[in-house]
This record gives sequence, structure tokens and C-alpha cells, in this order.
Amino acid sequence: MRRAMVPKVLESIAFIAGATTTHRHAAGRFGAVDRLVAVDRLVAVDRLGQNGHERSMRLDDHDAVAFRLAEIAMEAGQLLRRMQASTGEARIKGDGSPTTAADAAAEELILSRLAQSWPGVPSVAEESANHAAPGERFFLVDPLDGTKDFLHGTGEYTVNVALVAGSRPVAGAVAAPSVGRIWAAGREAQAGEI
Repeated sequence: MRRAMVPKVLESIAFIAGATTTHRHAAGRFGAVDRLVAVDRLVAVDRLGQNGHERSMRLDDHDAVAFRLAEIAMEAGQLLRRMQASTGEARIKGDGSPTTAADAAAEELILSRLAQSWPGVPSVAEESANHAAPGERFFLVDPLDGTKDFLHGTGEYTVNVALVAGSRPVAGAVAAPSVGRIWAAGREAQAGEI
């Protein structure tokens, strides 16, 4: 995916989700932290309950879901950056596209974080997709969009995670680790630096 296309992907997610897009830098950087400062209508996300265990978030707060998805996408992006120097061998999937150990590791991390935040909500992920119907609400995951570019070291790849309700995305995040950018959209769309 070309760098100029990444904001277009976010615009598409925001349009489909019914969000209004605003392009601004959040105060400071987006960071993988337990609390995120509220920006406009985005609420602060405090994932730890009173007992210190992560509690599940409501799926109908699309802005908070998008913020959490952004955290997850950034964490997966950091993992991919660490793995980029030693990608190992690629294998070719049935559809002719390549996959690597990095694809699998990023997907495993994302699926784990989604299950922690929203237990029982199914996920459809590129590397481990199954043929079972996902249900009314599910997460759609592409842990490494641009595997060929990842393998060639161009830096033009993204981590994509979305919550789909019915037949459309209602919250999503796109992280571009190599260019240090993150986009998240629920009812509002935000962009920031990683």
C-alpha cells in the first residue's frame, strides 16, 4: 500500500462507519498506554478494573473501541518492526500471496488482545480465517497488509483491525509502523504519530 493511500483507507473506514474525519495531531503522540487522554469526543480508556484485571469494553462506544484497536495495532506494528530485519522464509498461500512468521506473530498478538478486551466476540483474521459465520459483530484483522513490501523492506505495509457490525465497519484502526503513523475511526476519525 502506498503511503499516500493510507489516509484514503482511513477516509473509507470513516465514511463507511459514518464518522466525521478530522486530521490533527493528538496532544502528544498516540502511545500504547493504559489510559489515553480524551480528545474531542473520544473518551479516555481505562482498561484496568478495580481488581487489576483487564475488563471488557462496550462495543457500542465506537470511539473508545477505535482507540483500543489503535493501541492493539500499534503494539502489533512494534512487533513487526522488530521482526523486519529477519523476516525468514516466506511461504505462498493458496491464493498465491506470501505469508511470513511475522504475519502469524502479529495476528496471534492481535487476536490475543482482542480476546482480552472483548471476550467471546469472534474474529476473522487473514492468516487463520475459517469458514464459520462470524455473527452479527466481529473483528476483521489483517495483521500485515503489504507482506511483499514488508519482505522487500520498503516500509509500505500496515496493520488493519476493524469492528464490523452487520455488514459494515463501525470502528477501525490502521497503523503504518515504518512511517510512524496511526489512524483510528469510530464516530470521529483521528490521526497521530506513533
